[in-house]
Amino acid sequence: MKRVLIAILTLVASLGLAQSAGSYVGAVPNSKAFIAVVLGEQGKALAYLCDSESIALWFRGKLEGGVLELRGADGQRLQGRVGSEVSGQITLPDGRVLGFSAPAASGEAGLYRYEGSQSGNAYVGGWIIDQKGEQRGAVIGGGALSPVVLSPKTLQAEHRLLGKLLAWLVTPQWVTQSN
Repeated sequence: MKRVLIAILTLVASLGLAQSAGSYVGAVPNSKAFIAVVLGEQGKALAYLCDSESIALWFRGKLEGGVLELRGADGQRLQGRVGSEVSGQITLPDGRVLGFSAPAASGEAGLYRYEGSQSGNAYVGGWIIDQKGEQRGAVIGGGALSPVVLSPKTLQAEHRLLGKLLAWLVTPQWVTQSN
C-alpha cells in the first residue's frame, strides 16, 4: 500500500498536478507595503500589493512548475517561485522593482477582499493582515485610492462614501473559481 501511495504521489508531482494551494503574506523590504499571494488549484493565483497610501495593486496569473507569473491591470508584473514560502519580485508601472518573500499565512493572517458598486462606479477593497496582526488596506474606485482599516474580528470596514463594507477571506477555493 505504501509503495502504491508513493508511486501515485510521484506521478502527480511529475505531471505538475500537485500545487501548493494556500495563502502567503509578507512585508516588502524597502517599502511600507505588504504582499499577499493566494494559490488556488489548477495553477491559478491571485496577489495583492498594498502600502495603505499610494499602492493597491491586484495581480492574476498562473503557477506552473513552481514558478509564478502574474500580471496587473496596468501591465505590472509579479514573478516568483513557490517553495516553503513565495519569493520573487514585482515590477511597478513606474519601473521600480521590489523584491519580496512571504511565508505561509497562519491564524488571522491572509488576504481579505470587498467588491461593490455605487453610482455606476465599481469598488474593490483589499486588506493584508500579517502574522503579527498588522495590516495594509485600501479601497479602489471612483478614480481614487482610499486607505481603509478592516476589523479582523468582524471583517467590516468603514468607507467615507460607501459606508459599512463587509469583506471576506480570499481562500484558495475562491481563487480557483474566480480566476
